[in-house]
Amino acid sequence: MLDGHILLMKYSVDLSHAMPSIELFCVNQTQPPALPEYSFAVRADAERLSDRGRGSLFHEEFQQTPGWIYHLGSPCCKQPNFRGCYTGYDLLIRRSPEKVGDPRLKYKPEFVSELQELTKLLLEVSPQHLIYFTSDYQFAYLPARRYDPMTAETFWRYHDAGRLRMNSLYRIQHA
Repeated sequence: MLDGHILLMKYSVDLSHAMPSIELFCVNQTQPPALPEYSFAVRADAERLSDRGRGSLFHEEFQQTPGWIYHLGSPCCKQPNFRGCYTGYDLLIRRSPEKVGDPRLKYKPEFVSELQELTKLLLEVSPQHLIYFTSDYQFAYLPARRYDPMTAETFWRYHDAGRLRMNSLYRIQHA
């Protein structure tokens, strides 16, 4: 792999827009709220199917739990004629501090306050005051991890400290 490209036979394939899937799941929500305009793309879906499809690391949780799924996309995904993979790749700091083989989930500073706002909004509209914040990074080769419930404040404190991990489901709830 060279600078986000992988050599496949004779061709260089740009992987930067084929990873990762970042999704928030609002538990027991029956209708989506009107969302403000964000600088990144957000797509709400009642089908509860990850952009990774049935092979998603968290497919069972999404299917067994009533609610709505919110797919986060890079700003380019907002374009009316966008054709490509709907991923949150451009929301992330690419070289965040991490252990080898253990990629971390860390957002660029210009998106953090809007992501915090979206997290707060979804917590308020969930009848359980519970959301799942998930990432599914197909090239991470990591097993899925599921974390015990935590407050939004704890989640964002972990984020700021570089402690959020890819291929994870974080349960976020009101204190």
